[in-house]
Amino acid sequence: MVKRAYTVVLPLRNGGEYLKECVASVLAQSYPEFELAVLENNSSDGSVEWLRSLHDERIKIYPAERDLSIEQNWGRVCSIPRREWMTFIGHDDLLSPDFLQAIDALIEAQPEASLYQTHFHYIDESGARIQNCAPFPPRETADELLAGFLTNQRESYSGFVMRSTDYDALGGIPDFPKLLWADHALWIGLTHKSCKAATSLDGFALRQHTHSTAGSADWRSLTLALMRYIEFLQKLSAQDATIDAVCRRYGDAYFLSHCRLFYLLALVRATKQNQRLEASVLSEISKALSLWAPELAPAIPRTRTLRMRELLNRQLPLRWAYRTYIRTFHGHDAL
Repeated sequence: MVKRAYTVVLPLRNGGEYLKECVASVLAQSYPEFELAVLENNSSDGSVEWLRSLHDERIKIYPAERDLSIEQNWGRVCSIPRREWMTFIGHDDLLSPDFLQAIDALIEAQPEASLYQTHFHYIDESGARIQNCAPFPPRETADELLAGFLTNQRESYSGFVMRSTDYDALGGIPDFPKLLWADHALWIGLTHKSCKAATSLDGFALRQHTHSTAGSADWRSLTLALMRYIEFLQKLSAQDATIDAVCRRYGDAYFLSHCRLFYLLALVRATKQNQRLEASVLSEISKALSLWAPELAPAIPRTRTLRMRELLNRQLPLRWAYRTYIRTFHGHDAL
């Protein structure tokens, strides 16, 4: 029997020491039919030199001709050679030795599915195990997966496996700003082709740290990306009544809570910088929510926390007191 072949795609820019752990976990797979495709984006920390020093024919490096944004680098996936099956990994995440073996068994058992995944666990910056993921069912439809995302019972991460042809047919990962919510849209789009199958095996480790893309995103990037996600869901809802029903049931609470979070983030950062937040910020965030439900936009600042933050931001003496508190108890780097 001809074995299925896999490509593990690794978008990279300055992976540091995390990269070495990541690559080692990929190369240690018990399933032999795979390659590691590195989308190298002009790293300056010696990552490329280290990869080449391994002299491993399973590693394929695809260097960028110029500095690319994260959206542009991931956009190159459709243009590189890949095996029949593909998955992604972040340079700071780790695969278990039997990840591909488990995925292959899952595909053998459920060949009709269009997306596959394993369970996983979280690790901290040092690699110590933090906690296991919440369990998810062995089979989900697109509306069920979307319901999980909109109720914060599902998370998006490395470790999803798909057919390369299905990925290409969707046009690859959407180029949302900073790729925020782009992975959600990709997984939902792929699942919508058939269904998602999962195994209970703990197949990889997801590293949590403050330097991740989502953790370092500003309110404007978050807002623009959320608008793109809303547009994606609205388009899909027009085609599928089950998706539309899930959006109607859970969308209001999900998008309102996120817009409130963006506004809080903007208030906190402006206050730390001793700047009064411009009224246009709330207007821009409100536009995103208005795209989903115009009647919800006025509700964004109507929480006790946000009203207190607004008061703190508007008063110069309070801003100075807040900055003094941050410096005293958290250090100057926290500002």
